[in-house]
Amino acid sequence: MQTTLTTILHEIATPSGEASKPTLAETRSAEKMLKEGGNESSLINDPNFIADLEGLSSTVPMLQEAMKATKDQAQKYLGNVVDKLCRALLNSARRIQLDDTQAQLKTEADRCSEQEIREVARSLIKKINSQSDSCDSP
Repeated sequence: MQTTLTTILHEIATPSGEASKPTLAETRSAEKMLKEGGNESSLINDPNFIADLEGLSSTVPMLQEAMKATKDQAQKYLGNVVDKLCRALLNSARRIQLDDTQAQLKTEADRCSEQEIREVARSLIKKINSQSDSCDSP
């Protein structure tokens, strides 16, 4: 991209008919423009970018088709990103629900097991007591 920008800037600056390579100054200028453009573009969020495209298309009708294509591509990309994020969030929610349900079932099973053990112990003690009583009685 840098080479392309450098070449375009060189062609704009060079009178027609003269063919030469871009100078070091032109290359540095292109690098600076790319860096500044990158810095500026990182400050723009997606909704603002799309909104700005709509405003520009009415201001510069010649770019309307390119802006519509850019907007469509951005919306498609963002739609895919949102779909992926939603799926990831739903999977995380399902995992959390499953883990919570399993923990609840384990707690309930442990509680039931403890209750059954107490009941078996009571029953055993009653049997032992009743056998003791029957042995003690003449």
